[in-house]
Amino acid sequence: EYVITGFFSTPDYTYILKTENDMVVNHNAFGVALISKEDFSNIPEGYSYYMVKFNEENAAQFKEEISKNNIIVKWQNADEITRITTIDGDADSFVQVGSLVPFIILIITCVMVSVFIWRLLRDEFVQLGTLYALGYKKSVLLRYYLSYPFVLAICGGILGTIAGVFFSKVLMSVFIYKYNLPQLSGHNIYSTLFVSIILPFIFLIPVT
Repeated sequence: EYVITGFFSTPDYTYILKTENDMVVNHNAFGVALISKEDFSNIPEGYSYYMVKFNEENAAQFKEEISKNNIIVKWQNADEITRITTIDGDADSFVQVGSLVPFIILIITCVMVSVFIWRLLRDEFVQLGTLYALGYKKSVLLRYYLSYPFVLAICGGILGTIAGVFFSKVLMSVFIYKYNLPQLSGHNIYSTLFVSIILPFIFLIPVT
């Protein structure tokens, strides 16, 4: 029996797969633990492997030197190990989706709003003509109909930004659960929050 005194992360087991052929993590069947040399020496079976960090381009010389007294069964570079590279692919896909999906949603919203405004205007052509004949300026009528997308943009921008800040923390917790990562701390980039709020106005107002 062992007493857990803390938690740690190690880059070669960021994605805790037992073998290179595994597709998903099974925490019930495999894990990584850090123990003392004394406890490790009491484990009768197993094999050792080593990690090397090169501060200069001398990998070939290192392999040649270590092969003089050892047999290298398998050599892998960091960019060839699934346990390391998987998180890069997932992070990149999240970034791409996060960059593309908001614009698609905004474009769909613009189409829906434009259809709604056009049908509204078409049904009110007579009233608009009457109001214009009574002396209402075009600017007054324009401001009235722009109030629809303005309210939609301000509500969607603020509520969407608040939801984005909340779900970004949820997304980080998913990463922590899926991968062997240290505790992640997020911070809000105010320029991004500003763009998130102002972007619906840039799309909706001109379309309307």
